[in-house]
Amino acid sequence: MKTIEVTQRDVYGNTLTYAADAAVQRTIQNLTGRKSLTPSDVQALSELGFSFTIKQPTLTLPNK
Repeated sequence: MKTIEVTQRDVYGNTLTYAADAAVQRTIQNLTGRKSLTPSDVQALSELGFSFTIKQPTLTLPNK
């Protein structure tokens, strides 16, 4: 089973899901014509044996 790491962003009140890896994102975009994954895309990929993990954003604080 292959795991796809994704990020989620809030855009105009909608939560959009993107593949975190640029190569995976390009491949998904070639297949779907979109940069983001819809819930039906996630469902179809899950049925093909893919799993998903959400990459947590990191925050770097400036040194004082």
